[in-house]
Amino acid sequence: MLIIPLATQAQRFKSFSNDPTLTSSEMRTFAETVPKERQKEAETLLLFFDEFWNSPQMTESFQNNFIEMSNMMLRKNLRFFPHFKSYIEAFNAFINSDLSDHDREWMRFIQYHIDHDISQFDKLMVNYTNIFNANVLNTTPNVRWTAYGIVESMGMEEEPYISYKDVDLVGAASRDSVEVIGTTGKYFPASSRWAGTKGSIFWYRAGLSGQVKAVFTQYDVDMRQPKVRVENAKLYYPDFFSQPVAGVVEDKTGLESEEEKVTY
Repeated sequence: MLIIPLATQAQRFKSFSNDPTLTSSEMRTFAETVPKERQKEAETLLLFFDEFWNSPQMTESFQNNFIEMSNMMLRKNLRFFPHFKSYIEAFNAFINSDLSDHDREWMRFIQYHIDHDISQFDKLMVNYTNIFNANVLNTTPNVRWTAYGIVESMGMEEEPYISYKDVDLVGAASRDSVEVIGTTGKYFPASSRWAGTKGSIFWYRAGLSGQVKAVFTQYDVDMRQPKVRVENAKLYYPDFFSQPVAGVVEDKTGLESEEEKVTY
């Protein structure tokens, strides 16, 4: 017969109060549920949390939103590690980002992921931290996608998205990269998908001039992969064609960086 001590059940932290002045002390109570071998790590996070909670950017409205989402997370049995750690770091990155005035959308994002992506919640919060801090849209063992330019807004369609306008989208692998220049589009973190509305691909790294390019409008990118494939593109190559040629373009990273070894 298995007997569960009452003390074990009492260790579960159930909710935060609605009083922001109590949240830091309540977070410390929550941290006491962490296994002994992670208490030092928990203390480091608590120090970070206190600084975050008392920063000028963390307004009372943000504090109330944080508490509301935290209690939703607790009802889903999310833990101090890794879930609240990544949530705190993502929230801190958000309030210090260019998108901090999109607080209503940010709350909708978090609620969506709690309701729909609970098994991936930690990874998604890490993803948002990277987006808010450096516009790194997605990172896998094969590629890191970054939007170089200014983020435009946040919103909801079937799932949350972050939109960019006139940026350079770069998928960098270990020794090569693929680039979409001057693109506009939306990134959907839940599905790791970029939906673009315009862009161009050049092949400078293959030794070709800027006159050689593919230009297109609608296209999607699976940001788990180091490649871009566009079904309807126009190829400009004046040395061979007097007019743009319509077709499919695919650009992907390779293992070699020398001009003569790059393949398309």
